[in-house]
Amino acid sequence: MKKVKIITRAYHHLLQTLASKTAEAGGVLFGSPDDFVVQAFVYDEQAVVTASTYTLNAPFLNKKIDEMRQEGLDLVGIVHSHPIGIRNLSNPDITYFKSQLQNNFPDLDYFIVPIIQSAVDGEYDFIPYIIYKDGRVEQAELELLPNDYKSYIQRPPELLPPIPMEAEYVGGNTRQFTFKNYYLILWSTLLTGGLVFTLCTLWLIYQYMFHQYKLSHYGF
Repeated sequence: MKKVKIITRAYHHLLQTLASKTAEAGGVLFGSPDDFVVQAFVYDEQAVVTASTYTLNAPFLNKKIDEMRQEGLDLVGIVHSHPIGIRNLSNPDITYFKSQLQNNFPDLDYFIVPIIQSAVDGEYDFIPYIIYKDGRVEQAELELLPNDYKSYIQRPPELLPPIPMEAEYVGGNTRQFTFKNYYLILWSTLLTGGLVFTLCTLWLIYQYMFHQYKLSHYGF
């Protein structure tokens, strides 16, 4: 299942605005088309809404799109709320998102188009969807990322510091693990095993001798 990835700052902003308003309401999601991680949410506070419809305020959002592009972020999706119980994209939703992808965002393969169930209307829920250029809709899985998620992305192998060969980690320090160490471990293991074997053998001999003594003592 594909994942809709959102940094915590953007998700909290969505909770404080869209998720705290009665349906229908909405806004737009911004991120990088390279990884499609949502890094910002803009609430469409000037939208035309009713209890069952949401119409984007195009002039307001177009201005925000230009501002976000100056920060290196592009529009990667649209999120809006539905009345409680309506958890799927409607046919008008699908038609609108499909036309936007095909006509206004030809470089994008898909949009992130979650549905919100507002806490004000009953119970909060975030239902992530993805819509492709051909109109296919796919339910996804929400994944929250730290605001500085990029710092956790692994660097290319050639940029990583070399790892010393034959090293062990002891008490917070790294030291060389030489053949001598292996030899000492092997020798101590053999000694321990030999000692255990000797003790077991002596115990069995003792048991045998004691048993023989009892038999002879009682005349068997």
